[in-house]
Amino acid sequence: MKAKLAQFIAGLIIYFLFGMLMVFIAMGSLASNWGFIGIWTVGMALAHTFIMEPFRKRMAAKKERLNK
Repeated sequence: MKAKLAQFIAGLIIYFLFGMLMVFIAMGSLASNWGFIGIWTVGMALAHTFIMEPFRKRMAAKKERLNK
């Protein structure tokens, strides 16, 4: 549980920075810059923690089994 919480917090930090970068690239064409950053950051952090990371671990285990 501690690992998932740490991964979620790290995801919030990293995806917040990427969200800021995307807003900077869009140059104000978004209706709500902070709303986009918040929704994108939380959504991506949750998706990374509960979908992408378990999938990555499953694929790594499968690759290790195939190499034996």
